[in-house]
Amino acid sequence: MKGVKLCGLADIDAERRNLVSKEFETTGYADYRRLIERERPDFVTIAVPVRQHFPVASECLKQGIHVLLEKPASDRIEEIEKLISLSETSNCLFTVGHVERFNPAVQALKELIDKDELGTITNLVARRVGGYPPKLTNIGVFVDLAVHDIDVFRYLIGANPDKIEVQRLNVHSNSVEDAATAFLQYPSASGFIQVNWITPVKIRQLSVTGTRGHAELNYIEQTLSIYEHNVNPEDFSEKDFVEFLGKYGKPMSRSVKVERAEPLSRELEHFVLAVRGGTELLVKPVEVLETMKIVLSV
Repeated sequence: MKGVKLCGLADIDAERRNLVSKEFETTGYADYRRLIERERPDFVTIAVPVRQHFPVASECLKQGIHVLLEKPASDRIEEIEKLISLSETSNCLFTVGHVERFNPAVQALKELIDKDELGTITNLVARRVGGYPPKLTNIGVFVDLAVHDIDVFRYLIGANPDKIEVQRLNVHSNSVEDAATAFLQYPSASGFIQVNWITPVKIRQLSVTGTRGHAELNYIEQTLSIYEHNVNPEDFSEKDFVEFLGKYGKPMSRSVKVERAEPLSRELEHFVLAVRGGTELLVKPVEVLETMKIVLSV
């Protein structure tokens, strides 16, 4: 990234630490506290196991370093609240990598919804399924994957669910659930989320239905299609029902132009800009807290 210097990295794995530090011509440390002491970075990105998020992030914030923390922020609400408090007292930026917000297709859909082109949102359906990750964690598929979709739902409609019901299954793993479905009831909409590590094909899709139209989004391909009725049901009487059905079943469709980009790169660029005071955080700490309250409530 232009204008950014990778001043160091920390990893307890010596082979990986040496390999990556050599590739990127930087200094590798076995202990992140040593990196902080020697390099005094302006900001850090933290991608350690979830149970280590709090001790590493809190130490960085105490040292006056801006923090971009991988999701989920923590599996304990009190730790997230403490990190937010530390960021405020140290006057440091603190955010979490809800990377799907930086997907160009998601941002294009958000813009359409804000312009009321889909009307009032009535339904959201997300599928985030695929094979097992290279390393299983102790948090399970729901916390690991559904957190993305719950955050995107909040981002798109600006509301928390009044009610959430989740079914979790242990299909192949005995230690953590590897499949889950969730039903979320919002004030004026409903949401459905399917996540698992057992589907042989990787699928990342989102469908959003509103009173004026319907959107189909593919996270991986970064495509967005909009479907709209070409007739108004109120223009037809009951005797015109057959004619109405014929026209109603032929919606107008269009593909929204999306400039494809790597979401993680966009997330990092946004964070650097925020550190420099050029923008506000897209993922604010209070939103991180609200999302995890929803996830951990089940």
